[in-house]
Amino acid sequence: MSDSKVSTAKQWKKAGGAGPLDLPSGNTALVIRPGVMSFAKQGLIPNSLMGMMNKAADGKLADKDLQKGLGDILEDPKKMQDMLGMVDAITLYCVVQPKVYPVSRREEIMADEGLSEDERERQLEELIFIDEVDEADKMFIFNWAVGGDRDLDRFREQQGELMESLSTGQNVERPAKRAPRAAKR
Repeated sequence: MSDSKVSTAKQWKKAGGAGPLDLPSGNTALVIRPGVMSFAKQGLIPNSLMGMMNKAADGKLADKDLQKGLGDILEDPKKMQDMLGMVDAITLYCVVQPKVYPVSRREEIMADEGLSEDERERQLEELIFIDEVDEADKMFIFNWAVGGDRDLDRFREQQGELMESLSTGQNVERPAKRAPRAAKR
């Protein structure tokens, strides 16, 4: 085997490395795309969403599966919290620059008694926290990170169609309602 066919460390890093991603807000971030398996290894995927994310990893998440999955999530407050937490966690994990910090970092700065008020304000101004990132940007990063593309117009169109179908209940498979139980005597 010739040495010329061996990839350099720089080539490996470039292949899996960070690249600019234009976001719906008009901002641009340097973002990595490590893949769904990396998210699972890092514990970023809640158990309640593992099935849907496994399908995404396998490239088997069809639009109808996505709509059904999102319909189920919207009807289950626990799954909704899990989804929002996962989207935040993936944003924190994937955005390289500007570095996005968890809200707990803000709390640490606020509680640091060694900082003057000016130092505290300066630090808070220089950092961006996950709750300051636009929700559409977080969803775009999530979508792209699990295999979506970089096309903003297509993302906006798909999100609009998806949200419209979810709001009208169209094309969303909902779990069958159970018949009420007879009262015990």
